[in-house]
Amino acid sequence: MDNHRIDSYSACIEKVCAWTEENLKPDGSWGRDSSSSGYLSVAPFANAIGRRDWSLRVLRHVQEHFLDDQGALQQDSRFAEKIGYVPSWFVWGAAGAGCFELSNCLANGLTALQCPRSGGLFGRIQGARQGGRIEFDATTMGTLAFARSGRTGSCTRAADYLVGLLESQPDFNHCLYTEWEEPGGLVTDEASGFPVLRWDQPRQGYYKIGLFVVALVEAYGVTGSQDYLQAAISVYRHCTERAVDLWSSMLSHKMIWAAARLHAVTHEPQYTEDACRLADHVATLQHSDGTFSYPEVWATFPPEPWDLVPNLAFQAGLWLAMARDTLRARHV
Repeated sequence: MDNHRIDSYSACIEKVCAWTEENLKPDGSWGRDSSSSGYLSVAPFANAIGRRDWSLRVLRHVQEHFLDDQGALQQDSRFAEKIGYVPSWFVWGAAGAGCFELSNCLANGLTALQCPRSGGLFGRIQGARQGGRIEFDATTMGTLAFARSGRTGSCTRAADYLVGLLESQPDFNHCLYTEWEEPGGLVTDEASGFPVLRWDQPRQGYYKIGLFVVALVEAYGVTGSQDYLQAAISVYRHCTERAVDLWSSMLSHKMIWAAARLHAVTHEPQYTEDACRLADHVATLQHSDGTFSYPEVWATFPPEPWDLVPNLAFQAGLWLAMARDTLRARHV
């Protein structure tokens, strides 16, 4: 069974690589209109499979074409309320490729988004001056970015915020409220429109749990604090034990990442099986050209804007590589 899965995931990864060879230009661009989000997951994927040359090409293109004179990343309007999310991916990818100038530049920008009191990352740059919404996705990815760029203090403060968010839940057995207002605290007003994950309902944003878990595991890695690891395990288990369609939804794709990271630090075999069970479903959503569908979010394929195609393809490829490598490690 392990060899079958390893071969299956490897075949999927090879299709992503073939798509890259066909579409990635020598200058690191896609050769068609794309915002910076069309490049965000290329470097982490390329680093994971040993293609640092792809990382360097893409990161050079991003640095030359998407950084303004102050070193801030230019982003499209879809990320206007979570401006720390995409830069965090580039910090991760650049640090892994040894592009420390770019990694440090973007990490400096993330520190400007961090709330002085709570440690979470504001969704908008104005929040650092005026208060406002602490954005969940940006905070979780920012925690990882701080860890990978050597900013242990900022990483710890962001992780403390996430633990506090978890401890503030009024009924975690029923749902997870993900948003926080500064000042004000946890947002539980259903009319706010902010994301809420309900374990007993299908089609929930389970990828957020993956982000939550990974952020806390990253903080555990740089601090050694068991509190972060235990919080990560608690969140993970709540999701895997209660979510009604976790194993058959592309909305769970980042849970592969979470399972692989938990296996890496605990060596518990159940996390390997979880990662593979999730990866088995993701693999079924790959097109013959190497790209992936996201049926819970995209009504048709390809989606609009086109940037989403490479964004998801390299994330899915990365998670499959993690599941494959976790399986391989079991036999070493």
